[in-house]
Amino acid sequence: MNARERVFTALNHEEPDRVPRFNWFAPRVSRELRTILSIPEGSPRQLDVELGHDWMVDFLGVISPWVTQLTNPALVPEHEAVFYDAWGIQYRGLHEEDGGSYPAIIKNPLAGATDLSGYTFPSVEKDIDLEPFRQVVAQYGKEYPIQAVDLTDFVCPNH
Repeated sequence: MNARERVFTALNHEEPDRVPRFNWFAPRVSRELRTILSIPEGSPRQLDVELGHDWMVDFLGVISPWVTQLTNPALVPEHEAVFYDAWGIQYRGLHEEDGGSYPAIIKNPLAGATDLSGYTFPSVEKDIDLEPFRQVVAQYGKEYPIQAVDLTDFVCPNH
């Protein structure tokens, strides 16, 4: 049973050959595991494959620039990462003492707004790059289910 079959078997309330598994690590831990397992930078899914994960998680939506930054730390050090998402919200990467990091909103373009007539809302077609997600599906979709995640839910729980 491959990973895709295993996950869909479990989702269909049938018994797979084993319980599907997946782990999500803080960026520092992922980098250390890649070093230990000799997985080159720039192959983020290879860690999932090496650890026997049963599905791939890819980031999509307004927070994906931050995720791209964390999975490619050579772009900008995490603690210096500042970016705007498609909504015009400005974020800064913040560190926790244990090595984890997360994006924190530092500027909201709609703070105090009473009239939205001049605000341009983002467009999926123009403002969200689906190509990286399509590449993950093309490369891994036959063997793994692919889960799209938009971390906005974690950063802005009441959006």
